[in-house]
Amino acid sequence: MDKITRVLLLYSKLIRGEPVNKLNFCMETDTSTRSFDRDIEDIRLYLSDMYQVDEILYDRENNNYYLSGIKREELEIIEYRFLEHLLMEAKVLRSDELSRLLYRLASNTKNINYYISESKQLFDEYEDMHSVALLKMHGDIEMMIRNNAVINIRYINDNQSETYVVVPCNIIYEFGHTYLVAFSEESEDGISYYEMRKIDSFIKIRNQSIEEKQRVNRYKSEQKILLRDSQWKNEYHLKCKAEDIQNIKRKFKSADIYTDENNNSYAKVVCNEDELIGWVMGQTGRGIALISPEEAVVKLKQRIKVLNEMYKTED
Repeated sequence: MDKITRVLLLYSKLIRGEPVNKLNFCMETDTSTRSFDRDIEDIRLYLSDMYQVDEILYDRENNNYYLSGIKREELEIIEYRFLEHLLMEAKVLRSDELSRLLYRLASNTKNINYYISESKQLFDEYEDMHSVALLKMHGDIEMMIRNNAVINIRYINDNQSETYVVVPCNIIYEFGHTYLVAFSEESEDGISYYEMRKIDSFIKIRNQSIEEKQRVNRYKSEQKILLRDSQWKNEYHLKCKAEDIQNIKRKFKSADIYTDENNNSYAKVVCNEDELIGWVMGQTGRGIALISPEEAVVKLKQRIKVLNEMYKTED
């Protein structure tokens, strides 16, 4: 093998995080150990000239060379199954995207062969909810968020094309759908939610101003507080029908059932807010309604509004 090809092969292995065994590499490329040492030195000089913080290190015990800061390790099977479960339950990816992503994860997992048939069965049961690819758009918009950009999006809703100039803040996932959270002039409270699969295209128009950056940072700080607070359980009150009481008790074991002077039934439950709201939204057709606290009722109404917008049809 000629020197250029050999050095490129060696460098590509190192930047992929693969440990390179000196003797094995020399046998594979039919080269001498002295040539290998010169190749390693050439790459070290290149990294130094490019002011790279990573450097080539030597593992004396295994006679391996590797690049600092990059170490490739295979996933354990339990780690793969955890990621597989998260991706399937989220239902935000189209089936072909999910299949490709799971294949790449599996190819970097230890002892995956015995689990392949079970994994295939799980994938065959996957409910494909989307016809539009997500990963590329997700990656591009995430880059705009990281780069503090202001973007102009082309949004397709009910076969109508609209454009919005927005300051992107975050990407969130709810009920099998992915949303861009952004500040826009069109929204009364400043925050708007755009379903990612309806974003046809976008262009960067400028960098964020200092005021816009501060606004985004305030939003992120508020979200961290909400996330922290959501870990705690609070008290909520539900209005219900008599026939719904057993259903509530099955879900919330410590539910306290009480009635008013008009013999209306109520339930006091102590739980996580997101858990409660998700459950109430799933009780379509029953007589169960969240009545307090007001902040939770507002949050429930906002989620219902998002779903109504998503599935509304023209008369």
